[in-house]
Formats: sequence, structure tokens, C-alpha cells
Amino acid sequence: MKERRQAQMTAAINEINRAITASLDLETILVTILECAQRIVPYYVAEICLWDAAQQTMFTRGSAGDPTFRAEMGGFYQLDEGYTGWIARHREPLLIPDTNARQDVRPKLDLPENPIHSYLGVPFLVEDALVGTLEMISNEVGAYNEQDMVTLQTFASQAAVAIENARLFEETQRLVEGSSGH
Repeated sequence: MKERRQAQMTAAINEINRAITASLDLETILVTILECAQRIVPYYVAEICLWDAAQQTMFTRGSAGDPTFRAEMGGFYQLDEGYTGWIARHREPLLIPDTNARQDVRPKLDLPENPIHSYLGVPFLVEDALVGTLEMISNEVGAYNEQDMVTLQTFASQAAVAIENARLFEETQRLVEGSSGH
């Protein structure tokens, strides 16, 4: 089982590396990251938020999983809001095997009918700079463990580079288009 998980992680990281070289389109990369993440650490719903340093805010840029639940999710998070804000503020992974057992940090949408029973989130970091977060929830208690967190951190380090490259490419394209218009 452990060998199978390692093989899945290696394949997913290789796919991200191919996506880095195959596309500089941010939306394509975000979809690829969510698809690869599902194969290495299964989730009920996952969300990618990207950091806007100027606004000091995390913005949801991608999500996957149960469409009913996704409709209620996020949008944006301040540094003091929910699990996403906690990860952005601390720049550390957050593993909560049973969300009912941990009250010091709560999701932004803390609804009684909310199926968040397990949570795992990791920061996207390039060197020490925050790029965003990859977060997943399960509707089962105990769905995530320390090994899942380590696996997701390894994956996130590769994904962060792909995201940052796509963002830099978009910024360069805007500058080129802006300068050619003058």
C-alpha cells in the first residue's frame, strides 16, 4: 500500500512537471494540480487559493469535488479567517483529522450541515514566499494523517513553482500588451 501511494505521488509530481513545461496558462495548471492531488490524497472537496500580497488576502482560484458544497465555499480569506487564513499567516501545513475535536481554528464557513470532518491544507511556497494554498476536506473523520501531509507538502512544492511561473508569464503578457498599446 505504501509503495502504491509513493508511485501515485511520483506520477502526480511528474505530471505537474510536464504541466510546467507544457503550459503557462494558470487555469490549466490549477486544474492539473487538483486532478493530480485527487490521485495522491483523495478528497471530498479541494480548493486552491492564491495569495494577493497587495491586498493581504487569499482568493479562491480553483476548486474540485462535490459541486453542491463547492457553491458555498470561500471566495476570499483574510489572514484571520478560517483554515486558509491560518495557513497563510503561519505558512505551515494544517492537519485536522477530526474538525469537531479542534476548536482553536475553525473553517470560515462553520455550518452545522457542513460535511467538513477531516481537513488537510498546505501552503504553496516558493523559497519563503507565499504563493497560495492547497486544501482538501473529507466528509469522513480521520481521512488524513501525517503521511498524507508529507506527501501533499512534497507535491505542493512542485505545484507552487508551476503556479508562480504561470503568474509571472501572465504579468509579463499584460506588460507587453500594455506597452504595445502606447
